[in-house]
Amino acid sequence: MQSIDKCFTSFHTDHMGIKFSFAQVSSILESVHRIAPVHSSAFRARLKHLQRLGFPSGINTGKGKAAAYGFRELMMLAVALQLIEIGMSPEKATGICQANESDIVRYTVKAINLANSDKKMEYFLVVHHSSLENLRAEREEDQHDDYRQSAIVIGHTELSRLLANKLSPFERLSIVSLHVLILSIYGGATKEGLNIGESIADSIVELINHDQHPQT
Repeated sequence: MQSIDKCFTSFHTDHMGIKFSFAQVSSILESVHRIAPVHSSAFRARLKHLQRLGFPSGINTGKGKAAAYGFRELMMLAVALQLIEIGMSPEKATGICQANESDIVRYTVKAINLANSDKKMEYFLVVHHSSLENLRAEREEDQHDDYRQSAIVIGHTELSRLLANKLSPFERLSIVSLHVLILSIYGGATKEGLNIGESIADSIVELINHDQHPQT
């Protein structure tokens, strides 16, 4: 049986699923973050900066070809912007997202799959936040390991348990609800007149069905 990650990779490479232009992605995320129209150009410049950082992966298609965003890229951008909103640098936010992309994607798929089921489950990206973290890594590869270890995706029960434990005096946690973020993306798409919410959900459900019943 293929893993969900492999199925999502096939989705990312145009095997299935809807694609978005940069303008559409920008419009959705501007709505999510309530960007004033007068600042739209500045916001899009920040998205372009993330693209120059190579984030999200797979959209830098070279000169003369417009970038195409799948739901994976849209979701990863949305998560990174949430981390930037709480004060992380773009470099650190994208580094954490890249190091933990597999978990973010996996639990996003699970969250959407469970959205219409009787089993309600919410997942959270929890980041141990420190602005001085980059100064603790002696080598560049150590930085990636630090990013991987500084974040985790967990369910509501695990989050409650984590918060109930006594944290160290200097421990800082940043928490992003994947469920709320997904709903915000759908809401942003609807507000911008992009009737894509159901198409995205259907595409991911198709991925899950493909994972559960792979072709032989």
